[in-house]
Amino acid sequence: MSRGAKTAVVILFILVLLSLALNGFLLWQWWLFQQRVQTGLRRFQSLAHESLTQAIGELETFQQSSIEFQVAIQQDFPIELEIPIDETIEVPIDTTIPIQQEIETTVLIDPLQSGFEIPTDVTVPIDLEVPINLNIPVSIDRTIPFSTTIPIDVQVPISINIAETELAPYLEQLRLGLISLDQTISNLE
Repeated sequence: MSRGAKTAVVILFILVLLSLALNGFLLWQWWLFQQRVQTGLRRFQSLAHESLTQAIGELETFQQSSIEFQVAIQQDFPIELEIPIDETIEVPIDTTIPIQQEIETTVLIDPLQSGFEIPTDVTVPIDLEVPINLNIPVSIDRTIPFSTTIPIDVQVPISINIAETELAPYLEQLRLGLISLDQTISNLE
């Protein structure tokens, strides 16, 4: 073997050794990269799991909660109506009316019964009590107009249960999606 061939074999041997060393270095760097990725993935999985678990818990709490607030109502409420009354009422009257009076009148007297009458002025005293015991029906047939304004100033408490709103199915769908995402991230390798 000639000297040039020996040199070419040595150079080729050195290049093969360099190639092997470079491939080993690249494999070692790939292994380190893979370890870093796996460590980062584990950290990401842990962080994502904690965040998703917290989000799922808060979402469940929100689903079971209610929104409460006060609504102030300050308004004048007008009322206009007519009240019809069509009724008959029996009014009992049970009393005695005293009459004390003197009545002056002219009386024709025929003392001899001869047909000749003489007018005479007479004062007649009246002193008596007249008892009255009656039930008098009184009919009332009227329409009474009624118009007023009532000022309203109240605080009305409002409580909305989230589980009873149209938002509940969407929240449940979101919660199930977060659970599925958590399981998918936990199964990454």
